Amino acid sequence: MKNWSFIRELSYSLIATALVVLMLLVFTPEIALPSLAVFAYILLGVGIVLLVARKLIEIIQQEQLRRSRVQCQACGWDGRGEQVHRSRVCPECDSPRLEVIET
Repeated sequence: MKNWSFIRELSYSLIATALVVLMLLVFTPEIALPSLAVFAYILLGVGIVLLVARKLIEIIQQEQLRRSRVQCQACGWDGRGEQVHRSRVCPECDSPRLEVIET
């Protein structure tokens, strides 16, 4: 089970940067360059694509986890992925260190 927080943070930062650049273009007409607007829209598009891709990957991983068996690396508990697919922690010791042992 991989954590995709880096992609989420990157996509949010790209979207925020694009919105700041677009606001600067709107409120300061002295620096209004078409190439800067195109750059901002490209950043916005890449950020949105990354958000959608991360969400799709997360949905696919959730479905794979539900159909597999998992084992806790902390306490040794093993069980069905259906038991941990929402919380992503061990039901015995609340450890997030879970490993998929078969699919």
